[in-house]
Amino acid sequence: MEYSPHIIIVDDDEEIRNSLDSFFRSKNFIVHLFSDPEEFLLFKLPDEPVCLLLDIKLGQKNGLDLQDTINEAGLHIPVIIMSGHGTIPLSVRGIKAGAIDFFTKPFSHNTLLKSVHEALDLWKSQNKNIELQKRIKNKYSSLSEREKEVMILATSGLMNKQIADRLNLSLISIKTHRAHAMKKMGARSFSDLVHYADILEIRDPLITRYNS
Repeated sequence: MEYSPHIIIVDDDEEIRNSLDSFFRSKNFIVHLFSDPEEFLLFKLPDEPVCLLLDIKLGQKNGLDLQDTINEAGLHIPVIIMSGHGTIPLSVRGIKAGAIDFFTKPFSHNTLLKSVHEALDLWKSQNKNIELQKRIKNKYSSLSEREKEVMILATSGLMNKQIADRLNLSLISIKTHRAHAMKKMGARSFSDLVHYADILEIRDPLITRYNS
C-alpha cells in the first residue's frame, strides 16, 4: 500500500510556512505546520515516510535545541535545516548533529524538494533496519535460556564440543539446542545466525571467534 509522504515544517515565519505548505501540498505531501518547537514536541510522528524542515531561528528559541531533543529522544526523522543570513555556522552545527542538508533563505522550492525526497529515502532505509531489528529481537525472546546460551557461544566462535564442555551438557543436547535456535530465529544458515547475533550484539568478544 502506497502512502503519501509527510513533511513537518517548524518555522516561526507565517509567510514561509504558508508558502511551503502550498508548495508541498501541490506535490501530494501531507503537511504539518508548527511555529514553535513546543507545539512540535506534542505531535505524534506518523508511521509513514516523514521529513522535518527546521528553521534555526524560532523567535527567541533555537531550532538546533529542538534537533538535540529529537536526537536525545531517539526519534528517527531526517532533518533539513533552514537558515537566514548570518546563521551558516549554526547550520554547520546542525549538519554535524545529523541534519542531512541545509538551505539558506531564500531558496528554490524545487531544489528543496529534491533534498526532501532524499530524506524520505533515508527514512525508509532507517526504518527498514529498525523493523528488522524488532523482528529479530522478538524471535530471540522466544528462545529458551539454554538456547540463548548456545546461540551466543556458537556465534562467538565455539564448536559444538567446546560448548558442550563449557555448559557440561552432551554433544547431542548442544546440537538439539542449536537446531532449535536456528529454527526459532528463522536462520537458513549458520551465517544467518551469526548476522542476527551481530544485530543483537550478543556475541562474546572474549571468545576467540571461529576457534577450532
